[in-house]
Amino acid sequence: HLLPTTYGMETVYMCQNESATCAGEEFFTPGTFPVILTGYQGCDSIVTCKVNVHPTSPPTNLTINLCGPAEYEVCNTIYDASGNYSETCTNWLGCDSIVNLNLAILEPSATINPPGMLNCQNDPITLDGSNSSVNTATGGTTSYNWSGPGIISNSGLPQIQVNQSGNYCLVVTHARGVVCKDTACVVVSSSSAVPGLPQISGNLNPCDDSTYIYTATANGNPAPTSFTWTLPGNQ
Repeated sequence: HLLPTTYGMETVYMCQNESATCAGEEFFTPGTFPVILTGYQGCDSIVTCKVNVHPTSPPTNLTINLCGPAEYEVCNTIYDASGNYSETCTNWLGCDSIVNLNLAILEPSATINPPGMLNCQNDPITLDGSNSSVNTATGGTTSYNWSGPGIISNSGLPQIQVNQSGNYCLVVTHARGVVCKDTACVVVSSSSAVPGLPQISGNLNPCDDSTYIYTATANGNPAPTSFTWTLPGNQ
């Protein structure tokens, strides 16, 4: 007897710019396609393949702010530094999905250069924190805050002037969504030692109406750095 032709329908999905397999055939464009198969009895079997395309996923935009050291993972890729990154991931449909990452890992590091000593010739002195780290994250800020007993300039700048001995600390703050801080301190010392008397050479028994040359030589510790000459009777 005559065996009837059998018919079937199959719906498949494919990702953008990819392919899908239906009834043993590979399709690269969406649409409805008949596929003729031969059954075990040698008769035709027709499968209608309906090929659909998954809609494109919109990009996922992430802004992440962390105090470092830290890491952040996107689709099995690990990032440990501030920056803007883009990853192609696989979504729940098995298709490509773009993830854009704006990452800030804030790692402030406060550094103060070794200070000088306060003394008669060096007052005030400068404390220098300009080697501290700067926030490089997009939209990030860096701020400075000094504390101590003798600050005579703006305490919100990397460098300050001080005129007293004591303990001085610098707090460096990096901010962008989170606030991260680091602190460094130094001790400023002072010396009140009186400069030694200079050694004066020249004629010790001058005559009137004569001209003589006298020389002052620095002496002692600390040694004088300048001299003021006076004559008998302030002449």
